[in-house]
Amino acid sequence: MLQNNGGNNLAISGNGPFTFPAIADGAEYSITVSTSPSVPSQTCTIKNSASTVAGANVTGVDVTCVTPPPRFAYVADFDDASIAIYTVNANTGQLR
Repeated sequence: MLQNNGGNNLAISGNGPFTFPAIADGAEYSITVSTSPSVPSQTCTIKNSASTVAGANVTGVDVTCVTPPPRFAYVADFDDASIAIYTVNANTGQLR
């Protein structure tokens, strides 16, 4: 969910262009992420999120959402009825 100037909620469901309701020429805009996707959990950032409308549609705003790598791996050991917990190295995938 994106917001412009603290309001004007706009749900984004996937890749592609998005359009907020008309903003007057000369008006300022400030686009923020109000809610990031949760399934899968993602972190979203916005590039070129704030400026002033200058006589044309604003086209340089980019939203990027990434799924963070897993932090933990859980392994069941049926022989002794235990669960081992490993941390996952985000760069290599190695378990520790």
